[in-house]
Amino acid sequence: MKYLVIVASLLLTFMTACTKTSPAGNENLLYSNGFESEDDLMDFYPYIGILSDKTPKDGGDSSLYVCGGCIVPHMYMELGPFDEDMSLLLRLSAKSDYQGSIHLRTDQERIELIVEGDDWKNYESESLLDYTSGEILKLTIVSGGFVPVSTYIDNLEIEIITD
Repeated sequence: MKYLVIVASLLLTFMTACTKTSPAGNENLLYSNGFESEDDLMDFYPYIGILSDKTPKDGGDSSLYVCGGCIVPHMYMELGPFDEDMSLLLRLSAKSDYQGSIHLRTDQERIELIVEGDDWKNYESESLLDYTSGEILKLTIVSGGFVPVSTYIDNLEIEIITD
């Protein structure tokens, strides 16, 4: 019996530790990341981003720092598939010493944010991504191109927009 309680406790711990939840007050967030710990980078491939203490005013203690070169994307992650159709908005705070970009896409559609300027700015996609159930979402980060560029990202959110 004691063994069963230990196994059940471990399963419950692992199930809750691996579940990303929406911040309090916004159940419409499909994904949210403030990049406060190394664990916040684990969903991204390749695992090359690092945490920086450079943050926007409304950020926490750290942000994501990506310094890329000619092989793109510099980081990406996949989400889904999900069981329902959705309209999605991409939002974040970022700055770059030249130009970076963040893309949210499926096989059919893509929205992107172009990050420019040394000062932190809040960015929000001008259009929505129409997601069809069963698809895989891919979030990609590009920092520069042939020349390495420093891009900082914080307060990343993918929000489900309802009518």
